[in-house]
Amino acid sequence: MKTFINPLSKFLKTNYQYKRESCVRLRRIYENFLEILEKEDPYSKYYTFKQFRMDFDTLSSSSLYSEHIFIKQRKRVWCAINIQEKVSLNGEQPRINGIKKEMPPSKVGDLQN
Repeated sequence: MKTFINPLSKFLKTNYQYKRESCVRLRRIYENFLEILEKEDPYSKYYTFKQFRMDFDTLSSSSLYSEHIFIKQRKRVWCAINIQEKVSLNGEQPRINGIKKEMPPSKVGDLQN
């Protein structure tokens, strides 16, 4: 199955800047990413949420993206993403830092459903 790790990294850097007190449902990121991807790649209609999760996990654990940290809670995944462009000695790589925060009580009930 085709992966979209590089476009996903670019998409996160461009569209998901961390804002204090914010959480993002991973499903929402997938839907937004898919909207953009559909315009650029005909294969995207076969890009499932399961594959998106695998790409997202690969991105967060890859040695190429060792600075990518995503916070996950239970079955529904929420993440706080802070993305900064950093120039390293060996080239340019986006730097993504996840910042853990307590989920508001209204969101905790959502996770249990």
